[in-house]
Parts: sequence; C-alpha cells; structure tokens
Amino acid sequence: MFIEDINKDEKLAPYARDILARLDSAVGEFRKGYFNSITGPPYIIRRRIVYNYIANHILDNGELPKGVHFVHKAKSKHGYPGKIGNGGFIDFDLTINK
Repeated sequence: MFIEDINKDEKLAPYARDILARLDSAVGEFRKGYFNSITGPPYIIRRRIVYNYIANHILDNGELPKGVHFVHKAKSKHGYPGKIGNGGFIDFDLTINK
C-alpha cells in the first residue's frame, strides 16, 4: 500500500501545478481566515472529491481531464458537502481559461 502511494505521487508530480489550478477553478481557492468549523469541512471534502477524480483520471489515462466530466453526485438530501460544478458536472476546459 505504501509503495503504491509513492508511485502514485511520482506519476502525479509533473501535473501538480495544473491539478492545483483546476482545483482552485472548480472548487474555489482556499483563503486563510475565510473558513471556520462550519464552512471548512464541506470545502475540504469537495476539494478532495475533485482532486481524487483528477488524480484517478491522470493515472488511468495519462493526461489531465478535458471537456465536461461528471465528478460527483451528492448522496445526502441536504446536498452535503455542497455544490460541485453544475449538478456534479465540471467543464475542465473552462477551468483552464479562468
């Protein structure tokens, strides 16, 4: 398990800057002092969901996601962890140009 994580990090390293740019565009940039105990956890969860999607796409396809992708459907009736993209869809071409 640990060796798999190291190999995953090595494969994702060349894409680090692009991954962060897409995360900031899709989920919002982290601003220190903006988040508190109520707003922080949903933001972190949304960011982790999008990060995992991008990372898995890179590992499976060897490239960053392009176009519109369905990333996440909220499973609770309250929509926790909140809105991701447009109904769970993120246009990664738009995130590049923001």
